[in-house]
Amino acid sequence: MALFLAPASWGQQQQQQEQKYEFKIDCQVKRTPAKSQGATSTCWCFAGTSLLESECIRKTGQEIELSEMFTVRHVYPRKADNFIRLRGAATFGGGSMPFHVPMSVMVNGIVPDEVYSGLQPDQTRHNHRQLHTELQATLEPAFKTGITQEWQKEFTDILDKHLGEPPQSFKYNGKTYTPQTFAQDALQLDMNDYIVISSFTHHPFYQRFRLEVNDNFDYYDDFYNVPLDELEQIADYALKNGYSFVWNGDISEPGWKSRQGYAVIDDPNSEDPGKELKVNQEIRQEGFDHRKTTDDHAMHTVGMAHDQEGNKYYLTKNSSGSDGPYEGHVYISCSYTRAKMLFMVVNRNAVPQDFARKLRIIRR
Repeated sequence: MALFLAPASWGQQQQQQEQKYEFKIDCQVKRTPAKSQGATSTCWCFAGTSLLESECIRKTGQEIELSEMFTVRHVYPRKADNFIRLRGAATFGGGSMPFHVPMSVMVNGIVPDEVYSGLQPDQTRHNHRQLHTELQATLEPAFKTGITQEWQKEFTDILDKHLGEPPQSFKYNGKTYTPQTFAQDALQLDMNDYIVISSFTHHPFYQRFRLEVNDNFDYYDDFYNVPLDELEQIADYALKNGYSFVWNGDISEPGWKSRQGYAVIDDPNSEDPGKELKVNQEIRQEGFDHRKTTDDHAMHTVGMAHDQEGNKYYLTKNSSGSDGPYEGHVYISCSYTRAKMLFMVVNRNAVPQDFARKLRIIRR
């Protein structure tokens, strides 16, 4: 059953929360329960996959837990190919971008988690340390030989050993699918609908650009750029109209308290420890320019809430399992989001019409 948190009473929330923050949910979308990414760098895939799961519920009413590792399995070779062709002048690791999920689904399809979990029979938790070590060891020799059939086979064999061989076809609910037909027929989503929106002044507004972060390994340059206030308005409009989005950004601030279930950004010039920084475009840009805002983590924002003072928060599904007071969810303040969310991935139809016109986005 899709996870749908009922707003708790003020008293219940006060018992849950170690700090002074008490939250009440204003709106939320249906979603699957929070999962754990374990000892991996695949938050990008958990966030992007969770977005598609909620989109499937919104579109079809069906809850399907999708396989994160099926996508991870298909994105790894792309990263390695890029790394070798650029002779190491690129990033190779477990990290990627959440928009690589719909991009992969367009080409490779997707399968339910019960069909391909990426876990070995003796595993209950994802751990990619050995996988990554073995994959990394194949890359340096490939600098000399280039991309050969022998290297491709060795790389594929390592992936299959640790994650399992991906299925060519499978049965689900009495029907036989390929990964591609499952993506088309069961999800009923158009992967071209998912766009990326950001806000930075070192690129022109209302144009598209490439965000300069390492995990953007294929130099994706379709980030739509809008002023910060409009980015917030798009986020709010999406959530109020039954959509959700991927929150990708920085979680290194002292006010990031995921164990306590919230994230705030304190005002360093205030003696009141509870007063948040008022974040404008300049503050946001300085954080990125000075490398204080970095590409740390991706999560799935599923709702809006407010605290006892009326301050706005975004209810966000993390990928650390169901730990914490809110079953694996974090309430991220609006100020924290304005400062630290590098970009969002959202359905194009969740963008208000007036902003869509400015960005030349065609809503379907």
